[in-house]
Amino acid sequence: MKKSGKPEVLTINGKAELVVHDAASYQKFLDLIDQAEAIEGIRRGLEDRARGKGRPMRIALGSLTLGACPQMIKASL
Repeated sequence: MKKSGKPEVLTINGKAELVVHDAASYQKFLDLIDQAEAIEGIRRGLEDRARGKGRPMRIALGSLTLGACPQMIKASL
């Protein structure tokens, strides 16, 4: 498993019941999931923007109350 980086599938009565990864390949798997979720979020945002949904960032940030990070909000305007 460490050499190949491929997970092992453990079976019970011929049915897959458990998948075992080494730590490095499991982390790579988690990183790929994070990347796929980020890409999907960006895709949805671009689709929404193309349909006229949402607000420009300057307007959205301007409507926030200056609370926890007023310097950050002011810097972005």
